[in-house]
Amino acid sequence: MSWWNDIWLSESITSFLSTQRPIVFDSNTDLTSDALVNDLWADNIPQISYTKGAAILEMLDSVIGTNRMRKVLRDYVRNYQFGIATTADFLNILKDVTKV
Repeated sequence: MSWWNDIWLSESITSFLSTQRPIVFDSNTDLTSDALVNDLWADNIPQISYTKGAAILEMLDSVIGTNRMRKVLRDYVRNYQFGIATTADFLNILKDVTKV
């Protein structure tokens, strides 16, 4: 990752890919309204960051469809497997894959 602000993406993709689908989101365990990425990221990485990020990717998958999500993840890994990436890089790939 380019900086700590983008580490959520790496951990979320790993959690998303390693979790059985569908991911069951339980509002009783995630009552936080804190942003997923903030200035205190490196100080204390809570477990909820992994599940929250994976839940976001699961929601994205349900919106754009499994085939498009697979292409987004494949392109992301292909482009950045030996380099650094940012959240903006992921969003650019998402935009490219989902444009009509």
